[in-house]
Amino acid sequence: MEKIKIQKYFTDCGIMSRRAAEKEIDAGNVTVNGLTAVLGDRIDPDSDTVAWNGSIIKPVSVGHTYIVLNKPMGYVTTMSDESGRKTVAELVSDLGKRVYPVGRLDMYSEGLLIFTDDGEIPVQTLGIRQADK
Repeated sequence: MEKIKIQKYFTDCGIMSRRAAEKEIDAGNVTVNGLTAVLGDRIDPDSDTVAWNGSIIKPVSVGHTYIVLNKPMGYVTTMSDESGRKTVAELVSDLGKRVYPVGRLDMYSEGLLIFTDDGEIPVQTLGIRQADK
């Protein structure tokens, strides 16, 4: 398999965001094959052993999750908000895995949002046409 950045592996496993993983790597809490990881390290998910605070990290499932959700008015399309506003993360928090919104709607809009844990989903898969350039 192709080597990927460690922080991407954390998001692929549904553990934490890439930014949060970068902080854990910088803090020295991540090891690869028993050696302390540094930012920029790449791993082979099929052969390398990644641990966080001593616990081995593995993908939680094979395949990806796709959710179609009608976002109600009053929720910010983000996974966390420093201002304490309600976020769409609250609407999908009971899934038991980390998913992200594809696209955005402003706080005062309601409508269709797609969530997924597939960071490489092609736009065409969703039936969305890109504007001609």
